[in-house]
Amino acid sequence: MFYDGLHFLKGLPSPEGVWERVQLIGEGNYGEVYKARNALTGDVAAVKVMEANLDKEEDIKAELNVFQNHSQHPNIVSFLGAFLYRDQQADDHLWIVMEYCSGGSVTDLVKNMRAKAENLPEDLISYILREVLEGLSYLHRAHVLHRDVKGQNVLLTSDARVRLIDFGISAVVENTMGRRRTGIGTPYWMAPEVIACEQQPEYDYDLRADVWSLGITAIEIADSTPPLFGEHPMRALFKIAKNKAPKVQNPNRWSKRFNGFIASCLVKDFEQRPTSFDMLTHEFVRFVPRDPRVLRRKLGTLIDMYQPGERKDGFSESSSSVSGADTIKKELKLLATSRMVDDLASLEVMDESVLVSQLWKRYQRRLIYTNVGDILISINPFQKMDIYNEKIAKDYRGAYRGQLPPHIFAVAAVAYHDMLQENRDQCCVISGESGAGKTEASNILVQQFMRLGRAETKVLEEKILKVNPLVEAFGNARTIINNNSSRFGKYLELHFTAGGRIVGAHLSEYLLEKSRVVSQQRREKNFHIFYYLVAGLSARKLLARYRLKGVHHYLEQRGTAKGSAKSNAVSSERFEEIEKIFCLFGFSSEVCTEVDGRK
Repeated sequence: MFYDGLHFLKGLPSPEGVWERVQLIGEGNYGEVYKARNALTGDVAAVKVMEANLDKEEDIKAELNVFQNHSQHPNIVSFLGAFLYRDQQADDHLWIVMEYCSGGSVTDLVKNMRAKAENLPEDLISYILREVLEGLSYLHRAHVLHRDVKGQNVLLTSDARVRLIDFGISAVVENTMGRRRTGIGTPYWMAPEVIACEQQPEYDYDLRADVWSLGITAIEIADSTPPLFGEHPMRALFKIAKNKAPKVQNPNRWSKRFNGFIASCLVKDFEQRPTSFDMLTHEFVRFVPRDPRVLRRKLGTLIDMYQPGERKDGFSESSSSVSGADTIKKELKLLATSRMVDDLASLEVMDESVLVSQLWKRYQRRLIYTNVGDILISINPFQKMDIYNEKIAKDYRGAYRGQLPPHIFAVAAVAYHDMLQENRDQCCVISGESGAGKTEASNILVQQFMRLGRAETKVLEEKILKVNPLVEAFGNARTIINNNSSRFGKYLELHFTAGGRIVGAHLSEYLLEKSRVVSQQRREKNFHIFYYLVAGLSARKLLARYRLKGVHHYLEQRGTAKGSAKSNAVSSERFEEIEKIFCLFGFSSEVCTEVDGRK
């Protein structure tokens, strides 16, 4: 079915009878890439297949813009045509047919060489980077920002020429110094200013973001992986923005020119970073021969040695059919749903069905916590569980990331130790649907922080622990689906010494549902404190003293039933607890005297 929103594709011909897919050779967020053959001529090509729906509209426009207008450059993969595969049962698919680069990607080459303890020679690195810069500077002159420069997107032809590919997230700027504000790209190669745009909407960046990515690609070629590749992507993004500019693992192995090239690309302040045009004059690439045929022959020899062998017809000896690739994908998905993991980020395949399956399997085994990288998913068991005792709390105090099973205590330990080691503030955000257990999780987290950073006095420790129940009495209420629903948001700051001791806390509330004070929906109630007050004073025969009644409209309205004897008794107990907390914080000597007298 064809979507009206993609009318600009309407006139494209069908690939049927012209191009046939033979082998899946790559896939990602922006489509799948197949090796294909022309049914009429036998020519070999690569075909990128993208769903032609409204969700992909911007990706498709970006890709087509570069291919249709800029693929004539010798360092950009050649465009052979666009086709629309019409499907009556599902979304239509756009086929972008392009030059097939049988030499594979630079990433694959350096990884295959590293597996045999070999490195790409520096003169070939210089040649490859020079060619990539030629392609980038051409795009930049046309005001096109690639935004995903990495070794996997640098391909080698059969005669060792260099081609840039994958323009699905490229963007057009108004001029060579034009700015963008969208945080997008592959995490390990992303420039600091691009990452900043995700958190600071007022930030922007320009074409020099590609120069940073090229510097990371240079390190990738030297070390076979980019910096921070072993880190979870979210933590890598945090470190890219915070850490100093990276270097190769062993700078002494490489020339000063190469190290200097990387340093020039990786200037963190992009306003001071050279442009792609500037980098073409850097001494590391400036001395690449104008006629690089000798270097190409040398590179071609390495491709023959380390990349999978190709037949004369362009298809590899180990070529598998499309249906075989689909089978592999199904097997990966089956494996992801059958085995149980602590961290969902470790799965090869991830979609909604895999996520639900994993969480359900763990929940059935009473494992309510699951990691997704640095994020902890918690499922409310709606029952008491003996997983918060002192022994378990002690086990998690010194545990490093991933050493023990997922637990909210692990979140506290990581934040606490990162604060001490990095001397930086840490923030834990608790979010979820009503009834998910946010209130309980908040209390458990604070309790563990108190264990980790013992306060110098018991009074201070008790005050910090009691502040949550106090504000919850004034901010929590019964709703239709949750008897103890937080009707406000709170931000609690815990203050520590440089040695990790808690010395104070500050709590601020915001977004309090103030309308609930005067009006509630049917079968809902006002804030807990009002019921505690009435029940507590009623039990002491003090209602008349404070000119209160047993029943008030703002407590019992719109069909809300009066409290039972049991609920009134519980409310009375809660009132006494709140009184004691007030006394702990230094409120009203008269009330506190009465409380002390009852003790």
